[in-house]
Amino acid sequence: MIDDAIHAEQNGLLGRAVVDLAQKTGMYQEGEEWLKNSAESFRRAGIPVYIDRSEAVLRDYWPLPDTILYFGWYTDHIAGALSLPSFQFKRGAIACHLHSFSASVIRSHDKAWVGPLLSHGAAVTFGNVFEPYLSLTLHFDIFNKRLLEGYTVGEAAWNATPALSWMNVVLGDPLYRPYGKGLGAKLGSGTDRDYALYQGTVKRMAGETDANIKNALTELAEKRSSPQLLELTALLAALQSKLPQAIDLFEHAGFAAREVFDMIRLQLYRAEMLRRTDKADDARRLLREVLKDDAYKNQTARAAVEALLQDMGG
Repeated sequence: MIDDAIHAEQNGLLGRAVVDLAQKTGMYQEGEEWLKNSAESFRRAGIPVYIDRSEAVLRDYWPLPDTILYFGWYTDHIAGALSLPSFQFKRGAIACHLHSFSASVIRSHDKAWVGPLLSHGAAVTFGNVFEPYLSLTLHFDIFNKRLLEGYTVGEAAWNATPALSWMNVVLGDPLYRPYGKGLGAKLGSGTDRDYALYQGTVKRMAGETDANIKNALTELAEKRSSPQLLELTALLAALQSKLPQAIDLFEHAGFAAREVFDMIRLQLYRAEMLRRTDKADDARRLLREVLKDDAYKNQTARAAVEALLQDMGG
């Protein structure tokens, strides 16, 4: 945990955020707002965000590459995509799943959430040893806002905890400051360069229209022949509920992708966007085509394709 925090400070924490909503209402609406506010903070900071809008946790084998920030709720034990042995956070990742007893067991790879998240590579997590009631848990949105402003994990958690000497516990290096040098301080190399360029473009064009930002990102992606930048732009469009744009961008990224594991993920994300736009027939047709393609037969994400198709009635 300490080594990964140091690595992220030295090399930059570059990657994607994942926000897993549970579509709760009434007395639980506060938690949903924390998650939505966190996603908005990530967007403004130039961190690409994938939001799962289904009531259930992220389905098994759903591909989540380069995850550096994860916030979601609400199951008692780790489940879904994050529970699988093949899933691994990127070094320095910060992750939390909100549940009343998420830290009731710590030294376990499959019980509650705190231990399992650490076993999958998170450098920092936090949770509750017993029922704190929602309002007294660590407030995700405040924590993430402070973190992005350059505070340490300890400072951000302190700011976001409404009651001390209660039920909350934070695990990780309290001095870890992933954005202490400012957002976009590292250019990175390889695929990290795309994340840095995406972040720099979003931050530089903060005062411009969403359309201008996405046009600039698309032009940059074409200039760099980068399907990943197209994918990140598609995620931005999806976050803004511009689903037809997201569908087109995922399709173009799929045509440009070179690796099979990227191709199947892009097809899967595109199908999910089609489903969200009430184009279920198109989504099912796309998923069936993926399952018929021998190029994808050994990909773990194929199970997610099968599950999504089954959820949609085959």
